[in-house]
Amino acid sequence: MLVQRSGQLMYELSLALPADLRRAAGYGWHAPWTRSVDDLPFIGPHRNYPHHLFALGLGANLATAFLASRILVRAMAGEPDKSDEYFGFARIASQALMLNWTLVLCISAAVLKSSAEV
Repeated sequence: MLVQRSGQLMYELSLALPADLRRAAGYGWHAPWTRSVDDLPFIGPHRNYPHHLFALGLGANLATAFLASRILVRAMAGEPDKSDEYFGFARIASQALMLNWTLVLCISAAVLKSSAEV
């Protein structure tokens, strides 16, 4: 799929460029679009990866990228803000709990709906 998509993009680019500016693609890559259950990005250190900082799930939102830069600067300086916890990896446990309850509610609603139709 990646090779096909890269080829398609290069073909479309070749139609837009003059013949003397056309080049073969040197690289192609794929960046999956992912998001968390609560739609918040994960920004900051992770307890299993010392000396690493992360900024994941930002999407194409420049405001979120700016927020991530501020959180990462504070983390590097060793001066995290209390509000940085809302974007940290520690919220995963409560997020997983929230996801489980959401699944239970969705399954319960589906069962109730199907039993009402019978």
